Amino acid sequence: MGASDLLRSPLIGADQDGELLGAVVRAGRPNLQTAMPRYDLAPSEMTDLARYIHYLRQVGRYTDLTTASLGGGDPVAGQAYFARRCASCHAVDGNLKGIASKYDAASLRTQVLRPRVFDPHDGPAVPGRREHLQLLEQYSETDLANLLSFLGRA
Repeated sequence: MGASDLLRSPLIGADQDGELLGAVVRAGRPNLQTAMPRYDLAPSEMTDLARYIHYLRQVGRYTDLTTASLGGGDPVAGQAYFARRCASCHAVDGNLKGIASKYDAASLRTQVLRPRVFDPHDGPAVPGRREHLQLLEQYSETDLANLLSFLGRA
C-alpha cells in the first residue's frame, strides 16, 4: 500500500479548511508502507496546507473534466442534480435563462466548471466562488454529462 492519493481522497473532498485533514496530519500514519510522520502545525498553517491541497484538486479535476469524453448525459438526471446542487443560487428561467444559446458545448462545459464571473485566482470573498470550487472537486463525469445535457436544453 502506497501513499494516499489526496487528489481523489473522499476525506479531502469532505474537508473544509483542514478540519478533517488536520486530524490526520497531527496523528500521522505510521502503519502505512510509506509512513507519514505526525506534524504539529499551527492552525493557520493547517488552513494554508488544506487550501493548497484543495487548489491542486481543483486544477486536477478541471483538467480531467475538460478533457474527458463525457457522452450524451441524461437531462432528467441533470435536472435532479441541478435542483439538488445548483438551484439555491441559479435558475434556468432566471440568471441562466438562454444559457444553451449563449455557449457552444465546449464553452458551456467550461462555464459550468469555472464560471467567467470569477477568476480562479481571485480571493475567496467572490460570491459563489467557494461553492463552485467545491463542486469542481466533487463532480463525477456522469454528474457533469447529465448537468450539461440539462443545461444544453435550457
